[in-house]
Amino acid sequence: MKNPKVPAFHFNTRFIVTSKSWFGGGMDMTPSIKDLKQKKYFHQEIKKMCNLHDKNYYSQHKKNCDQYFYLPHRNEPRGDGGIFYDYLNSKNWNKDFNYTKDVGITFLKISSRIIQKKCF
Repeated sequence: MKNPKVPAFHFNTRFIVTSKSWFGGGMDMTPSIKDLKQKKYFHQEIKKMCNLHDKNYYSQHKKNCDQYFYLPHRNEPRGDGGIFYDYLNSKNWNKDFNYTKDVGITFLKISSRIIQKKCF
């Protein structure tokens, strides 16, 4: 780590094909130094993107992330959270693909802005 002011980010998207197919992915942010404005921006941008696709995605996918990254031995979440989804198959491949693509584009936008702001 060269700059503790820059939070750690995690991002991935995937399309899985077995006897069934589905999309999955997500993003989360774990800062070394808490920054409530940064956390608010992170979640506002994710929610805005999710709402373009489905008004329920943000609350559902945030809940998944909160559960996945909960640290029971410390009784706290890991970092500032984000979104996580798996087994997304609405029977509309283009809808699911466009959402998954926007997750990646939004991650690039958010993380780039935060990194530039914290580094310079």
